[in-house]
Amino acid sequence: MDIADDISSTTTIQASDVLFSEIEVGGDRDYIRLDLIGGLVYSFTVSSQTAFFDPGIELRDGNDTFISSLFANNEPVTQRFVAPSTGNFFAVVFGQGGGDTGD
Repeated sequence: MDIADDISSTTTIQASDVLFSEIEVGGDRDYIRLDLIGGLVYSFTVSSQTAFFDPGIELRDGNDTFISSLFANNEPVTQRFVAPSTGNFFAVVFGQGGGDTGD
């Protein structure tokens, strides 16, 4: 599944969903649309199925404004986030190198 690399993405996940996708090349970014409720705590986990892929995740608002990011070396990354308001947000999955990502 190829996921758009900007806020035009139609890929959406809900609470407790698991999404498997692939970062095809270094610099690839997958934007996953989130409909969040203000004040609730959300956790997002990104992992790699190869030791040569370093996953990362950014959170952005509906206007593509950066909120926060987390990056790890060859380990799953979990980003916890309190939604500041109800609305659309994006989890942006990225990495160095190519490999499968999930969760």
